[in-house]
Amino acid sequence: MKVSQPIAWNFNLKGNNYVVNDNWIDASYDLDTPAVFPFNTDGYDVGGYNYTFYNNHVFNGDDCVAVNNGGTCTYCFLLVFSIVLT
Repeated sequence: MKVSQPIAWNFNLKGNNYVVNDNWIDASYDLDTPAVFPFNTDGYDVGGYNYTFYNNHVFNGDDCVAVNNGGTCTYCFLLVFSIVLT
């Protein structure tokens, strides 16, 4: 799946035993207009256990993978990310 210029977080994953692969999230912004950059553009919010991420590309200014809400055992392989700092 490809997501381009989201206005907020992208995937809020609940449940257990997921494999997440081959996704592209582009929440980057134009350097000429940084004020319009959407904040809180988490790539994935994980709230369960036994998640495996591989071959995902996340370009944003926030968390690539946020393990929260009791999430555990998260594995990331070939995860490409870029955090845009201002």
